[in-house]
Amino acid sequence: MSNTTQMDFIGSSLSEPTYKQLSFIEEGNKLTCGREPSFHAVEKFFNGLNRDAIDSHQEYWSKLEPTSLKEKFRRWVFAFCSVHTSWQSNVKGYNALKDYEKWLNNDKELMRRLKKSGVGLYNNRTRFLSKFSKQFFDNPESFDKKEDENYVSYRNRLVDDILGLQKAKTSFALELLSPLKAQVFCADVHLFRFYGLDQSKHYKKYEEIESHWLNMCRMWNVPSYIARSIRWNQIQDKPLCDYWAWCLERP
Repeated sequence: MSNTTQMDFIGSSLSEPTYKQLSFIEEGNKLTCGREPSFHAVEKFFNGLNRDAIDSHQEYWSKLEPTSLKEKFRRWVFAFCSVHTSWQSNVKGYNALKDYEKWLNNDKELMRRLKKSGVGLYNNRTRFLSKFSKQFFDNPESFDKKEDENYVSYRNRLVDDILGLQKAKTSFALELLSPLKAQVFCADVHLFRFYGLDQSKHYKKYEEIESHWLNMCRMWNVPSYIARSIRWNQIQDKPLCDYWAWCLERP
């Protein structure tokens, strides 16, 4: 498998959006066909999960759970940089922006850093990150999970409020924020394929396959993001996530 495989995004070509667009990706391109998900490959994956792999991934991600407001904001920045790009470019974009004090409230500097990183979609990322950063620091508590919310309703509330991420990438941010607790599912193009679906045609199956994935995780007592990380690392032929997540590690 090529190391330039996309990480977490929706794989369709893009044009610059209008201000009415709510995502990097044009939602109108996501058609729904009558095809049903295939669960066999996914259930075979869970049946074959190795306890050592689960434990090593849990140990690694437990050390990366953000504890400060600064770290939490950076996880959102990473999610914005993950849209429609390779994991290598995702890391480069994040590293260009992680010192956010240098570009906060300065769209020109934000754009310059994005362009220098080569992450792509510069106009969209600048506009969406600029808007999000203002929202976040104006009211950071609004991005926390409420006591009366489950994770899916929490995610869906944020999808309605955040310009540019939509369901998959908002889920990815929540996975990074709570890697051992988040009960949502970043259904990227690879996971749709895992369920025998084409993301561009079967996007409305999202919550159906998410529900199945979360049920499997409960059955096997493994956090959803840990299982997803193991699956992603199988695709990349890597034992752990440190080949990309090193940029989130504390000094």
